[in-house]
Amino acid sequence: MENRKIKIKPRIFRIIELIWFFAVNTALYFIFHNYFLWLFDVLIVIMVMVSIASGYYLAKNIEVKAVSGADRVKKGEEIPLRVSVSNPTWAMALDCNFDMSARNIFFGSKNDFNLALPVQPKDESSMDLPLKIEKIGKYEVMINKVILQDFIGMLYFHVPVTSSCTVTALPEGSEAIDFEPGGFLSAMSESEESGKKGSDFSEVSDIREYIPGDRIRDIHWKLSAKAQKLMVKERVSVSGSEMVILMELSEDEKLSEDVLTGTYQIINAFMALNVQQRLMLWNAAGFTFTEYSIGSRRELENAYIDIFETPMTNAQGANLKGMVRNLHPFLTAYLAVGAKDGKVSWEMTDNG
Repeated sequence: MENRKIKIKPRIFRIIELIWFFAVNTALYFIFHNYFLWLFDVLIVIMVMVSIASGYYLAKNIEVKAVSGADRVKKGEEIPLRVSVSNPTWAMALDCNFDMSARNIFFGSKNDFNLALPVQPKDESSMDLPLKIEKIGKYEVMINKVILQDFIGMLYFHVPVTSSCTVTALPEGSEAIDFEPGGFLSAMSESEESGKKGSDFSEVSDIREYIPGDRIRDIHWKLSAKAQKLMVKERVSVSGSEMVILMELSEDEKLSEDVLTGTYQIINAFMALNVQQRLMLWNAAGFTFTEYSIGSRRELENAYIDIFETPMTNAQGANLKGMVRNLHPFLTAYLAVGAKDGKVSWEMTDNG
């Protein structure tokens, strides 16, 4: 048996009712000397003792569990949250309340709620709750304690049984966003060309149509504009490149959520063009940037799940562009996504 510290609180009015009922029945017995009234008094005493003992025994042995129907969902989607109760004893409780909470680890918000379930003898039961998440972040759904009554209802037993599950709500990636990746790819390519020593047309061996997977820096933007299709320069030997994205979060919670959502959609837009990306986010605890290499939808989701593991305050910092210059001096340019005038903004930033 698990060594639980059970807190017991009496239901005063119910106890007064039972005492009054017992006293009246006893008085009637002395008046009428009826054997059945005496048996009824004995039955009341036995029921009270059995009810208290069985309630305490149930509180010592009951097991509860919270399980989420998925570990990741899109914001606004509904998933089932299952609360399971296992009772290995013959005791029962008609009124069993679960004190529960849902905490957003990233934003630090918390909502409390309650659930009531009857507990039957030698039974395993469960209830599915529809859980709709309206805000992005990682949520920890926890059963903090169980409060049950004995079957007569004289006492409350506060049981320190805990169970938790987690689910991450990711931004919706298919929402319309006024973002055209082509211009930023051009700016990135030109910046890389100008920043690479010895980079000139003598390195170009041929020009051909763009094939998914080609590097950004090899796109010939002027010829592409004339030909109305992407043309790339074939080089003898060049290093690979990627789109670097700096995400700057605001102190405002709503704006930060918008920036996270906007960055998610921007990365999706580049991903549709098979562009390899590197997401940078400030890490105040380590006084550096946490970086995520993203080339697929799964890598993007995993990056956000990792971001949501720590509070938002850890990702906030001042003069992040200056920190990029100090910590990444060889980076030529990057796309900075942040908030300006109360809405999401983005700009190609020269790291010189």
